[in-house]
Amino acid sequence: MMRKTLLPSVLLLSLTACQNTNTQGLETTTVLQNDLPTTTSTDKYTNNITGDYVTDGYTKRNEGYDWFAISVRDAGQDAISVSIRSRIDKKKPTCTLDTVLHKAHDGRYQFWVDNNPVYLRFNDNSLSIEGEEAYLQKTAFYCSGGATLGGVYQKLSDTLDTQQLDNSQYATSLNYGDFSTQVTSTSDGNGGYVLKIQPIGEDIIERPISDPVVSADVGDMNGDGYPEILVFTQSVGSGSYGDVIAYSSNKGLSWSQVSYPELTDTLKQGYMGHDEFLLVENVLVRRYPLYLENDSNANPQGKTRQIQYRMIEGEASRQFVVDAVNEF
Repeated sequence: MMRKTLLPSVLLLSLTACQNTNTQGLETTTVLQNDLPTTTSTDKYTNNITGDYVTDGYTKRNEGYDWFAISVRDAGQDAISVSIRSRIDKKKPTCTLDTVLHKAHDGRYQFWVDNNPVYLRFNDNSLSIEGEEAYLQKTAFYCSGGATLGGVYQKLSDTLDTQQLDNSQYATSLNYGDFSTQVTSTSDGNGGYVLKIQPIGEDIIERPISDPVVSADVGDMNGDGYPEILVFTQSVGSGSYGDVIAYSSNKGLSWSQVSYPELTDTLKQGYMGHDEFLLVENVLVRRYPLYLENDSNANPQGKTRQIQYRMIEGEASRQFVVDAVNEF
C-alpha cells in the first residue's frame, strides 16, 4: 500500500518532470488539437513559431502523394502543443501523435521516445525533427508502413487543407515495458465522442464518452506486473472540468474498468474546474486551482489543491481512493 506523499515541486505538470518518473515507458502528455484554428498566429510565448508545417508531398496532394502535417500551438511559457496527422483518404494514416513539448536548454523542443531524446528545431519558415539516427528510427512507433517522423517540414502561409487528413479528435501511442497500446477519440457526429483503446495483440476497448480526450498514460498502479491505462477528458467551456477513464489488466487476460470517485463536498470547496491530471511513479495525481469568493473563472486567486489517488481492490471492482491531499 502506497502512503508516500509526493512534494508539489516534484509534480510540476511538465514533460521534463514526467520523463524522469516513468522510466519504463514514453511520457506522452497530450492535448486536444482539432478544435484549434489552423492558421498561423503570433502568440504570447513562442514568438510566432506556431502554425502548420507539412512534408513535401503536400504540394502534390491532389496527385495522390502521401504527406502529413505538424500543427504547432502555444501551450504556455516555454511549451508548445504538437499534433501530427497524415492523409487518410487514400490509405490508413501513416503517422499520428498528439503531445506537449517543453523547451530544452539549447532552445529546441524535446520529447522522448522509449527514454531517448528527439528534438524539434524551428528555423525561419520550417521545423526539423532531429536526433541520433537510432532514436529517430524509434519514432516509427507512431507510424505505420516503416515511416518515421524525422525530417524537415515547411511552414504554410495559407490555411492548412484538412480534407485529406485523419480527423481523429485525439490519438496517441503509449508503451510501458513490453506493453503497447493505441488510444484514439473521434467525434460521433452528435456532440459526443467514441473512445477506442487498442492494446497491441489484444481485443479493442470501445465506448462512447461525453467529453474530448486531452491526454492518456499507462503504468502499473498496483504493482502486479500488469498495466493500467488512464485516459483523461476535459469538458468544453470555461469550466474545463476533468474526469478519468481507467482500465486495469486482469493478468493479461482481459480488462476491467477502474472506478474513479467524484470530489467530496470538502474537496469541492473552491473548485471551479481547470483540472490537470498526471501519473507520477504510478501514483495518479489531480490538481486544480482554488477560487476565492469573488474570483472570476479566468482568474483564480487561491492556492492549488493537489490530490493523490491509489488503486485498491473494491468489493465489485478495482477503484481509486484518495490517498493524500495538499494545498500550496
